[in-house]
Amino acid sequence: MICSSTKGRHGGARPGSGRKPGPIGVADRLKRYQLAEKSAKYTEEIIDYYVSVFQGESLPHGLRMEAAERLLNRAYGRPPVVDVDGNEERPRVVLEVRWLPPDPNDRSRLIEPEP
Repeated sequence: MICSSTKGRHGGARPGSGRKPGPIGVADRLKRYQLAEKSAKYTEEIIDYYVSVFQGESLPHGLRMEAAERLLNRAYGRPPVVDVDGNEERPRVVLEVRWLPPDPNDRSRLIEPEP
């Protein structure tokens, strides 16, 4: 006998199941690719602009530092983000490892020497 109701049984539609909505379609990937391709044409000019801002001694120091940071991020990647407050002191954890002497009665891993 085939039961059409799945109430109280395994399977069937459940709330929250299925593919999650979001920009994962082919059209969205194509748009992102086209934007990246269009932006890539200006890469050299943008780098030159950041270099000119970084080297511009008459510009504010903060602006020059931001240009330098952006150049470094593009060259070496962004540094890892560490969430540490200066006010909180983290407890220092010391792990101590001690090796016990071998048990003379334990022969489970003993390899007998050849005669």
